Amino acid sequence: MLIIGLCGSSGSGKNTVADLFMQAGIPSLDTDRLYHALIGTDSACARELIAAFGQGIARADGAVDRALLREMVFGAGADAEEKRARLNHISHRHVWVETEKWLDNCRQNGDWAACINAPLLFESGYDARCDVTVAVLSPFDTKLRRIMARDGLARRDAERRLRAQLSDEALWERADYVLHNDRDMTHLAQQTNLLIKKLKENQENREGVNL
Repeated sequence: MLIIGLCGSSGSGKNTVADLFMQAGIPSLDTDRLYHALIGTDSACARELIAAFGQGIARADGAVDRALLREMVFGAGADAEEKRARLNHISHRHVWVETEKWLDNCRQNGDWAACINAPLLFESGYDARCDVTVAVLSPFDTKLRRIMARDGLARRDAERRLRAQLSDEALWERADYVLHNDRDMTHLAQQTNLLIKKLKENQENREGVNL
């Protein structure tokens, strides 16, 4: 089974690409949603984060208050970068355990490919687990407008979030394939469908079967 790692900074359009993969019959796991589910209940991940960042981020039901945690790690404090690193170290470990379970399920279902939609694919080191990596790139100002509208962020907070992530230039250098979300949806869909066709042909040639 081909494991596709999909990444892109906030507002790039990677979720749209993940939807296009699913429409083509390739299951896709949104690791952001998985993370939110893990900390949205009294889980091992939530308990470890509360132990690391303090009871101030704990809700009455044992879940993590996402807004408070986000404010802590994306704030302007001198230790914000260290806090983000601590958050990622804890959360990535729990997310990847669940991701491996999901991949096993895809294999059992006979899927020829599976997509891991992971914003921090390279930062987490999980790109090494993937057969191919795909980055979705979009102009900085476009991403800024999208996440300000989507998440209700002030421009300063949106810029801080984007600058805490890998730049499009860095993603371009690291990814096996890049998709440019700088025009309209039709253009992005055309690129994505061509890539899917290429990946499927490569996998068929590798396995010697028609998928």
